[in-house]
Amino acid sequence: MVAAFAPTDHGRWGSDPRLATRLVELAKLSQWQLSLATLRSMGSQKLEANVFLCSAAITACEKGSQWFTALGLLQEVRQSGMEPTVITCNAAVRACAAGGSSWLLAVELFAEMSRAALERSSVSYAAALGSMSRGGQWQAALGLLRSMAAAALQGNAFTCSAAINTCALAAWHVVL
Repeated sequence: MVAAFAPTDHGRWGSDPRLATRLVELAKLSQWQLSLATLRSMGSQKLEANVFLCSAAITACEKGSQWFTALGLLQEVRQSGMEPTVITCNAAVRACAAGGSSWLLAVELFAEMSRAALERSSVSYAAALGSMSRGGQWQAALGLLRSMAAAALQGNAFTCSAAINTCALAAWHVVL
């Protein structure tokens, strides 16, 4: 199945954003390296990467716990003149959250979304809350939940679960 996504098989990759899902499929197959190779080889094929493809590659890095590579891709998106979308930033936040010790970077990216005038969604909040949970930052997580309510965003199972997990971890630390 992975062979179907070989880096030289670009065809319509640059012009059809729906094909970005192929890069995400590679991530699900634990093939983040192939996802990156595909994205990188587009330039040699004179195909232009777009924000959809870059977002998919960042998601592949998230699935592969490659937060540092995801941040590098996000930086490349910015340097190339592309505007990161909420989806791009959410993927980068989740990648940092998955990195465990990089929870602070996830929170910084989340804050940066607001400064960049990107409308944060409940997915954005869930990603930031997840990073705070991994970082044991229960007080910050509760503050983020309050700001979510102030932004008139409805919590979902992911945001509530992340907040509960964070508080549960804090309670264990208090008990111990």
